Amino acid sequence: MQRDSIEFVKIHKHLIDHGQVSYNPFDFTFRSVGYLVPLEFYFEDLVDLVSFEKIVEEIEENIADMRATYDADYDFEKALYVDISATESFYQVTMDLFFADFSEAIRVAEDLDIPSEEIYDIENQCYIYDDEDD
Repeated sequence: MQRDSIEFVKIHKHLIDHGQVSYNPFDFTFRSVGYLVPLEFYFEDLVDLVSFEKIVEEIEENIADMRATYDADYDFEKALYVDISATESFYQVTMDLFFADFSEAIRVAEDLDIPSEEIYDIENQCYIYDDEDD
């Protein structure tokens, strides 16, 4: 994503205004209410030493590996969301799969051998268990 693109500006502005941004790296939409299936992806870097553009480049370089690692029966490009938080000192970056539908989140987590206890309900700000109602 180039620094002068509308998408880059929109994401960067949201990060500056809110201290965090969660967006889809394929269509650049912001995440809404639903369920997160966590992926094993995390990195951080110093705000003073690394530009936001470099953070985005690092994310983009890792997407193909994430696709290969988390291959299952779902639309990867629709489900992948990047979460960037910025404090005074660090950028912190994670990637998750996002699903609006609880049963789809459970199904994909099971397909990927991710424990259902790790699924996060964004609206209620809590982790979900298989035996709970949604």
